[in-house]
Amino acid sequence: MVKRVLFATSGFLVVLVIALLLIEVVPNPPLMAPVLELSAGMIGKWKGTARVSASETRPDDLFVEVEIRPNKDVTGWIGGARIESARIANNRSWLGRRLGFRTDYIILGEAVVPSSGHRWEFQAPMGFQEGVFRGALFIEGKPRRFSLFRVQQISSNKQAAGIR
Repeated sequence: MVKRVLFATSGFLVVLVIALLLIEVVPNPPLMAPVLELSAGMIGKWKGTARVSASETRPDDLFVEVEIRPNKDVTGWIGGARIESARIANNRSWLGRRLGFRTDYIILGEAVVPSSGHRWEFQAPMGFQEGVFRGALFIEGKPRRFSLFRVQQISSNKQAAGIR
């Protein structure tokens, strides 16, 4: 009788662990990820280049410019495509962090090329350290590495004085 209980309990625990891992790995963002609370340092305009190769500049590198708004909406441009209906979210839960799965944040959205109307979905899983977003940009399955740096705004006093 005790063996049956132990066997049933261990079977339940195995199923529970597998379920937790699937909930963390399969959906994007994970179901257990907490609601994102943006820090003041994350809100604003960011720009950088999404590169296919870290060692050389290539013609298929893309200039990226995004604005992260306090309501978690993301607007901007990826190459010649305008970002539409994009949001930033947490990309992992406590379990993912503990196991080293995924990055902390992800931008999910669509972009459209104004001249042709061509639409595509994109994902940008990324981390945020020392005031810089670093991650990957996935467009139609092709990954590119990127770093996004805050766009510095010149104060009106400095601008009026001609100071850069």
